[in-house]
Amino acid sequence: MLSEGALCGHPGTEVDHIRPGADHSMSNLQLLCSWCHKRKTQAESIVARANSKPLPSTKISRDQREATPDVW
Repeated sequence: MLSEGALCGHPGTEVDHIRPGADHSMSNLQLLCSWCHKRKTQAESIVARANSKPLPSTKISRDQREATPDVW
């Protein structure tokens, strides 16, 4: 049963996947306090961005661009 924060020992308030992905089984879940969950999520995000391929650049000529509407 999930009862206390797995990283710092503070009361857990957020459910976290131990291993990222779609495995929602209890063995892959842990409770973390909000602060630890944010830190872990940020660290995982940095790694994922570093390992991802950059999006291909699409050159769009000025003539092909949609005109910016005048909001005033």
